[in-house]
Amino acid sequence: MKFKKTDKLVVILLLFLSIGMAFFVQKFKSNENGNYLKVELNGKEYGRYPLNKDKTFKIKIDKDEYNIVEIKNGKVKMREANCRDLICTHMPSIEKVGETIVCLPHRLILEIISKDDKKNDQEIDKVVG
Repeated sequence: MKFKKTDKLVVILLLFLSIGMAFFVQKFKSNENGNYLKVELNGKEYGRYPLNKDKTFKIKIDKDEYNIVEIKNGKVKMREANCRDLICTHMPSIEKVGETIVCLPHRLILEIISKDDKKNDQEIDKVVG
């Protein structure tokens, strides 16, 4: 299969477009460190935990399902889980406002928020199903 001149042009255009979008998204990313970890389970708030206190806790999803979350030095990491894919345990630590760790099989969301995020909760529509 040979590439035509227009094929090469489309590939180059898509490459530049994707790089441009990456810079655009990065520009709007918050650089503010968060104050709290908000945990949502099945679309409902499970709890809020301050990031200034080191803590490790277990979230029981079902009788056999669980996730272990670690807060250390203002950063949050999914330490352990027994879900099918374990993608959440391989995600990097989060600390900036708006960063999330998601465990899809357990319908669990960890999100970094600031102190005044109670008013912003109503602006964001999330569906977990």
